[in-house]
Amino acid sequence: MPYYLYKLKPTTPMRFGIDKASSGLATTNFTANADTVFSAICNEWVTIHGEDMLKDLIEAAKEGEFLLSDLLPYKNVTDPEGNIEDCKIYVPKPVVYLEADKAQSESRGDSVTKKKMKKVSHIDVSKLEEYFQFIRTGGDLDFAMDPNEIYDELQTTKVALSYTKESLPYQVASIRFKKNAGLCLVVKLEEDLKEYFDDVMDSLGTTGIGGKRSSGFGKFEIEEDEIELEEGFAVYDSDKALSRMLSQEGNGYIAISSVLPSEEDMEVLNDKNSFYQLMIRKGFIYSRSYAENNLKRKQLVMIKSGAYLSGKAEGSIADTGSFGKHEVYRYGKGMYLGVRI
Repeated sequence: MPYYLYKLKPTTPMRFGIDKASSGLATTNFTANADTVFSAICNEWVTIHGEDMLKDLIEAAKEGEFLLSDLLPYKNVTDPEGNIEDCKIYVPKPVVYLEADKAQSESRGDSVTKKKMKKVSHIDVSKLEEYFQFIRTGGDLDFAMDPNEIYDELQTTKVALSYTKESLPYQVASIRFKKNAGLCLVVKLEEDLKEYFDDVMDSLGTTGIGGKRSSGFGKFEIEEDEIELEEGFAVYDSDKALSRMLSQEGNGYIAISSVLPSEEDMEVLNDKNSFYQLMIRKGFIYSRSYAENNLKRKQLVMIKSGAYLSGKAEGSIADTGSFGKHEVYRYGKGMYLGVRI
C-alpha cells in the first residue's frame, strides 16, 4: 500500500496547542500531532462526502489501511532563481539510549554542545545516522533543525468581550512560517480513497487546521504535487530516506506519529530496548452536530512521536465522546521508520 508526502505551505499564521496541563493561549507549538490532523480531516470529510463515507474512512483507519504521521517541518533549498533544488524534512528527535564509545568519551563534546542538543526537537530525516553517531561519539549538530530557519513565533493582543466597563486584553501565540518552510504530512492509503482524500485536503486548506480558525489562522496551500514515497521515484534526499525507512525492517522503529497503545502493544512497550515519552491528550469537541455546547473530550495518555521501539506498536483509535449524538474519535495508530543501529 503506497505512502504519499503532502507539503502544506501555510498562508496564514498557525496555532497548535502544546501537551502541557498549564498551556494556554499565550503558548503554541509549531506542529500538530497526528490525532489533531485526523480530527480536522474527519470534520471536513463528513462535510464534503457525508457520514457514510466517513464511516468507511474510520474503518480503514482502524484496520491500518489509512495512516497519518504528525505534521513534520520542512525547508526548501532554492537556487538563485528561486527554484526548489532540495527539501529538508525533519522528524521528531528519537528517544533512544545508545552506549557511548569509550574510546571517544573525551571528545563527546563540551557542555555548550550538550545544552544545545537538549533544545533540539527535530532531526533531518536524511541524517539520522549522523544523529545516532553523535550519541555515541559526539561531534557536530549539522543534523539538527534550526527553528530560526523554519518559523517565527508571534504574540497578538486580543480584547475579550466583557460585561464590565473595562475591556479584558489577552495574548494569543501563533506561528508564522518562513518563506521556504512549512509542514508536511505522510499518508498511507489505498488508491480508491486517494481522490476523496485529495478533495478533503484542498478544502481543509481553506477551512484551516489547528486553533483560532475563526480568527483566520490555520490556512494553507498544497505546495507542489504530492510525492509517492518510493525510492525509485524520490525527488529529494529526504523523501528518499523516508521511502526507504517506511518499508525497511529494522532492529528498532521510530514513531513519526503519536500512538495510543492497545493491550496487545504492551509487550513491545515493556521491552527493555523500547524508549518513549508520554503525553496527556484532552480538549474540547468541536462538532455542531454533537451537542449544543462545546463539551470536553475524555482524557487519554498517549506515546509521543519520536519514540524508539523494539517493534511496531500498532496503536488504536478510541471514542472520547460522552453524552453527545455521535462518536468522537481520538486517532492513535502508529507510523514508523525502520532503522538499524
